[in-house]
Amino acid sequence: DSFGGGHAIRIGNFGCKSYGGVRYRVGSDVVGGVSTVYIDGDRLALWQAGAELLSARYIETAEGSEIILPETKYVCNWSSPRNTALDFSKLTVEKELADGVKYYEMKYINCWGENVDAYAVVVEGSSKAEFRVWAGDLASIYDGKEKMTLQTVGVQANMMEKKTGDDVIAAVNAGYFQIRTNGYPCGMRIIDGKVLCPPGVPTTFPDKWIGITYDGEFVWGDAAEYRAKWVGKIKNGVATGNPMIIDGKVNFSWGIHGNPAYIKENGHPDLAPYSAIATTADGGFLLFCVDGRPWNGNGSSQGITSVDMAGIILGMEAVCPEIEVVNAFILDGGGSTEMVTEKKAGSSLFVTMNDPCDMSGGVRGVSRNVGDIIAVVVPKE
Repeated sequence: DSFGGGHAIRIGNFGCKSYGGVRYRVGSDVVGGVSTVYIDGDRLALWQAGAELLSARYIETAEGSEIILPETKYVCNWSSPRNTALDFSKLTVEKELADGVKYYEMKYINCWGENVDAYAVVVEGSSKAEFRVWAGDLASIYDGKEKMTLQTVGVQANMMEKKTGDDVIAAVNAGYFQIRTNGYPCGMRIIDGKVLCPPGVPTTFPDKWIGITYDGEFVWGDAAEYRAKWVGKIKNGVATGNPMIIDGKVNFSWGIHGNPAYIKENGHPDLAPYSAIATTADGGFLLFCVDGRPWNGNGSSQGITSVDMAGIILGMEAVCPEIEVVNAFILDGGGSTEMVTEKKAGSSLFVTMNDPCDMSGGVRGVSRNVGDIIAVVVPKE
């Protein structure tokens, strides 16, 4: 139907009793004076239909007919509502950090009308900039010591630059670590070919990881896949959470901070800061941070769920049409979330771009000491 000056998509049960083998169907109606497409079906089918419809971006329907979708790039497996319906608000910053490397700041509005701030670094596959991993204590890598100390993202980036002589132009916090004990990594940590911690040892969550081979290929998997295929082949690797996007398709059958009981009690998901990494079809990669918990930080960003992060990553193609996301993974988040870029002129300190949410001694927005970082590095010629 033409929408008569307004349009809406309504998801819900409108009295259809039998589907005749059809999981859901689409019809049209006028709801509150607005021409509306409705989706009718059982609960799981409704959410999958809504996700598929929205990700397909357009549909062709006939009155009361089964939905007819074009070939859909993104397939969603959400079994309950977990996102906060982010709407892109505006691009506030776009600048080039190096040849083939750009930095972006973006604002979104969630379904409660609240502000969400996101930060991204995009590295094209043709760029000389490299994916590198670094740990909190450089001595554990270069001086043969196995001490696992924690440092902020900015301090690690600074130490990395001094030790290697290469140019670090951006970095984010990376893998998980034992914050309250000895700083030992939870999951993979491989730096310049040195295996500081293989996935699955110790056997704590997570065993998922992303890495880059000596040939410059991004690879990922779990502990079993690492042992079967990648031992001795990975130059830099780090632990991740479960993948959000695999081969260009959304891969959620779960959602961190999307517990239905929490939603029922509080009226919304447990929103949090997040960090993430994505790889692209041209061999490049993207780094992301999203701010949250403003009561501990200095900004106004309300945070997101992991499902929201997948939406932000896929939405980057609107900012950078040449981007084709292949795989994406959640990194450590919460108070660990931080992104830094190049130092200001005349300064030896990296600049924190986002608004960290840790609090210390009554001071808000304090950078947390973390276990390791992912850095964007341009090798010195």
